[in-house]
Amino acid sequence: MQAPGAARPIPTEASWRACSTVATLKKVCWVLCVIALVLLVGAIWPLLVIWVLFGGVRDRFWLKRFRKKRAGSFYLLCSRRRGWFDFIRNNVEPVLPLNVHLIWHGKFHGPEADGDVCRLLALSDVYGVSKPVLIAVQTNRVEVRSLHAEFVPFKTTVGKDEGIARQCGQIIESAINKPPGAV
Repeated sequence: MQAPGAARPIPTEASWRACSTVATLKKVCWVLCVIALVLLVGAIWPLLVIWVLFGGVRDRFWLKRFRKKRAGSFYLLCSRRRGWFDFIRNNVEPVLPLNVHLIWHGKFHGPEADGDVCRLLALSDVYGVSKPVLIAVQTNRVEVRSLHAEFVPFKTTVGKDEGIARQCGQIIESAINKPPGAV
């Protein structure tokens, strides 16, 4: 270390050349990094566009196969929230027809989860509809019918009640027998 106030040594030509080489190497590294980034973005961008455009096509083909395979099936999607759990468990589930499968909203994992139905729910517009929802799978479409308005008057009855269960069964049967397109 030099004493304060001492004159600095005069740089030699070799030290100037070394400093200039380091600066040049830094510039070259920056240029190479920018070129690599441009090439990477240029290669990924078209793949991303293709995936976004044709990902929807793949989902539509899957949905068509699902509708063909499960045409005539019905799914009753219910929520455990807002007091629906006890009412559905005690008064609706016992009177469900055999072709109606009960699905609890948010219960998409575990042994009772069906991967195809979970994917159907993800692809359909069922999340904006008030629960309980009857999902009717037909060969040409998937229909979503909310049974919320019909079940709300009975929702306060959380215990088992044969009369209310019978009325709930009639509501579900009438929703199943509605012609396609009828709301």
